[in-house]
Amino acid sequence: MNYYAAVVREHGAYAENSDGLMIKGRRVGEESVVMMALCTPFSKNRRGAKLSDHVIRTLEEIFEEVEPSDLYDSCKELFFDKRLSSKNKLSIMFFRGADYFILSNCGRQIAKIGVRNKKIIDRPGDGYFHKEAFGLKGRLTEGCTILISTDSYSERLSDREIIGNLSPQMCVDSEYMEYALGFMSRSLIGKGEERPRSAAALCIR
Repeated sequence: MNYYAAVVREHGAYAENSDGLMIKGRRVGEESVVMMALCTPFSKNRRGAKLSDHVIRTLEEIFEEVEPSDLYDSCKELFFDKRLSSKNKLSIMFFRGADYFILSNCGRQIAKIGVRNKKIIDRPGDGYFHKEAFGLKGRLTEGCTILISTDSYSERLSDREIIGNLSPQMCVDSEYMEYALGFMSRSLIGKGEERPRSAAALCIR
């Protein structure tokens, strides 16, 4: 099983993009493990950017040092058990093979793109563990693409546009994923979007 991934992070009309974004993978024995994360701070200034940078750097350290089976609990305890303000949005996703685990305090940032549809997979349900924070798990089928993005993508791009660029037949390599995210980002400019544009995409083949 192969993972193909890419990220895009553009500042839009703002002086800078304060979002924190990451996607990292490693092998533990015969197992492939991947972590994706998007942090959108409430403050759209240098203070917010520092917060995002700290969150992402901490996640990278956890990912490198913690056993795959403990990633979920480690991130939940550090970021979501009473320590992260609901004004700062954070979505984290782990992959172990085709299985995925989600931690989030916002919802509607993570979508699964299949052959004919786009489905939001981080809808809050019965998985609450602290205030608005929740956890979910599921399994991907081959060819599916996961898109983690800011509101600029989910609110301004149609399902048809997203599916057309990230459907399973487009899951060929990481270079194409970079092209697709860049193309959608440029489409947002054409729609007059001025907010920062941050997204990460990953597909399994």
